[in-house]
Amino acid sequence: MARWRWPLAARLYWSRSLNVPLLSPECPGCDRDDVFEVRLGEPGDARPAFAEDHERLRRALVNETGSDKLYWRLFHGRLVVLNRIPFMDEMKEVIVDGGHAGKLYFDPYSLRWRFRFSRWSARFAVEEGLVETVRLAPGERPGPSMSLGGRRLEEEQQVVVLDSRGEPVAIAYYRRGAARLQTRLGGEREPMEGARRSTLEDAVKANEYALYVLESRAKTFLSVMAGKLSGKPVIVSFSGGKDSLVSLDLAVRAGLDPKMLFNDTGLELPETVETVERTARRYGVELHVASAGDTFWRVVDHYGPPGKDYRWCCKVVKLAPIARLTKRLWGGGALNVVGVRAYESLDRARSPRVWRNRWLPWFLSVTPIHEWSQLAVWLYVLRYRLPYNPLYEMGYERIGCFMCPASYLAEFALVREKHPDLWARWWGVLERWRRRLGLPPEWSSHGLWRWHGPAAQKERLARRVGVRLPGWRELLGRWARARPTASRLEEGLFEVELAEPLSPRALEEQASILAAKPRREGGAVVLERRGLWRLTFDGRRLRLESLGGMRGERLWEEGMDALKLAYRWSFCSRCRACETVCPMGAIRVTDRPAVDQDLCVACRVCVDTCPIAEVYVEHVVAPLVFGEPLAWKRPGKRRIQEVVEREKALLGEEAPGEAPRPPEEGLPPGIFQP
Repeated sequence: MARWRWPLAARLYWSRSLNVPLLSPECPGCDRDDVFEVRLGEPGDARPAFAEDHERLRRALVNETGSDKLYWRLFHGRLVVLNRIPFMDEMKEVIVDGGHAGKLYFDPYSLRWRFRFSRWSARFAVEEGLVETVRLAPGERPGPSMSLGGRRLEEEQQVVVLDSRGEPVAIAYYRRGAARLQTRLGGEREPMEGARRSTLEDAVKANEYALYVLESRAKTFLSVMAGKLSGKPVIVSFSGGKDSLVSLDLAVRAGLDPKMLFNDTGLELPETVETVERTARRYGVELHVASAGDTFWRVVDHYGPPGKDYRWCCKVVKLAPIARLTKRLWGGGALNVVGVRAYESLDRARSPRVWRNRWLPWFLSVTPIHEWSQLAVWLYVLRYRLPYNPLYEMGYERIGCFMCPASYLAEFALVREKHPDLWARWWGVLERWRRRLGLPPEWSSHGLWRWHGPAAQKERLARRVGVRLPGWRELLGRWARARPTASRLEEGLFEVELAEPLSPRALEEQASILAAKPRREGGAVVLERRGLWRLTFDGRRLRLESLGGMRGERLWEEGMDALKLAYRWSFCSRCRACETVCPMGAIRVTDRPAVDQDLCVACRVCVDTCPIAEVYVEHVVAPLVFGEPLAWKRPGKRRIQEVVEREKALLGEEAPGEAPRPPEEGLPPGIFQP
């Protein structure tokens, strides 16, 4: 990935004499010229390898060469660092003894772990006779396709390309009868020869000063932010993962007397729930749980599987339960400490350290570890013997919903192996929807469900596994309830016809949200805003006509809001998000949202936070209305910041002693040892 795309990029340094990774080029125990930088693929969010990573590395080398000889020769008993880099699935640069040893990756086509050689590891593979080779003539350069002299290999088998002296210069893969060039070798720092054996305990000691600086800055930042909200409680959002654990520990050490907030989505692995409870006991802090219960499983048959671009699940099982609980407990404002790091994603890299969420406007959220790398987090965990989640020992890298669509196929394979009962339940949902949509088995098995709309990566993966998916219009036509069959978008008109009827009463009961008064004309509901527009809805046809005061995109957005109100009233999932976020307390949800039209001020915050309106309609219905698969990105749509500012204006501008130190314990055995 190009460097300019990442606003922040972490750097990794290495000590020659100590043979350990460093967070900073300043190493108190090192000589002047002892430290060098290890160039990493961005964003450089490297971490130590765990015991399960070593097993994956061994298994990948067996898959690649038929033997684990290279693992025992090159990696066993060594301190290994892994750095995730862009790929179709999970791929990590493998750093050992301060140099690049290759790439460990999960093949999304064969669904197994593999290893791509670097120049250094390729030499050993050739020496051991564990890899096929192509030798070039003197002066010859690797070409896009190279002959194997009649040899026939397995498809996608790795081939090392050698120059005339026998030195590895490129990696190729056998495809369609020839060695196809994958990458040219060279330019990467190779591991040091004869380097001393080192441990993570050595790395912790070498990084003590760098950790002290990071910790001091983080605690100062938290203290300053808590001072700005003097008298307000401090709440740490705790997921059960390492980042929120470090954030909690920093808040405790800063003397902020925090409370813990855990969101039990109903999709957590059991080890996470146990970790949350154990951590609260160890720190002696008050734990509050926002539980979604079985909401996900109750509504997934209506929404369909969530996707990277169709994240209704976050609204229903995360934001809505958290909003309900936090508004009741801390609606007057609180400082919310969140373990968010810039290197987790581009969106988070571009996000500020201080922000407000449109779902939780009473919280001022801050992250004290925004610029910490994974290596810094783990070294801090080890330094203070923090009680991390045992899922890390099992190979999990991301703690959260076990079937999150943002996950890699590698992570799904791990869930299937370690938690087969949970995976079987999710597999049943996928298969029901696959059959309903008339899709091939690979839609489930190769994670094609993770993309809702058109996506280059989805199409590429589908082609490589040999399946053809329907076009977006056909797919959404099968997906949608009350499917739009026709639409007219003109300068002064917004009109949509539906295949199945929705109740006209939906707009009658929610007319105040559109700042209009309803009346009945036959079986249709009529709404009118004086001088702006007139709306007629009979259940199958929604027609919004301009009266001169509103036209074009503004009129269409009014029509979309009316359509959203009709859908959300008919298909309410009872998440109560609208009830929770309404700044006027004008909504109550039983089976459907009921609006007190005397209290409602037409702010439409409820529309912008309703999962049915903001996710289902925008991602399933709107593309069919506008004839554009990415209609949810249209320029006329309200932006998140507008929603936040509207809430703040209605709610007002008020933003929303030392806790016991955890006892020291010995370093838990097993996780960092190969």
